Amino acid sequence: IDDPEPLDLLGTVTLSPEDMKTYSVGTANLLHVDPEAAARAGYRAPIVGGSQGVRYMTAALWREGPPGRVALDIRFRRPIFWDEAFEVRAQGEKGARSALCLSRGPKVLMEMRVRRHEAS
Repeated sequence: IDDPEPLDLLGTVTLSPEDMKTYSVGTANLLHVDPEAAARAGYRAPIVGGSQGVRYMTAALWREGPPGRVALDIRFRRPIFWDEAFEVRAQGEKGARSALCLSRGPKVLMEMRVRRHEAS
């Protein structure tokens, strides 16, 4: 996705440290919950884990109806910090989305291509 702004806006998410800690209970990767670990890795704050980011996109896809059999190609492009807001946007027609992304303004943070397969 080159420019997310023309895509359909499906929702806005505002994260909080409490949300991140709840989602990441039991994680061994402190990068997602510990400010000191995040700072040691070069980040200003803990960052969203890949599965948590993907959850926002797949939830938006499933809210439009079960997508059937799909293959998802996922790219992580920019960190999403535990105190930020972002938008969930989608390309293609409702019920037949070809891609979704998490974005902030013109920047894509995470993206997911949806490839549909015939039922077997």
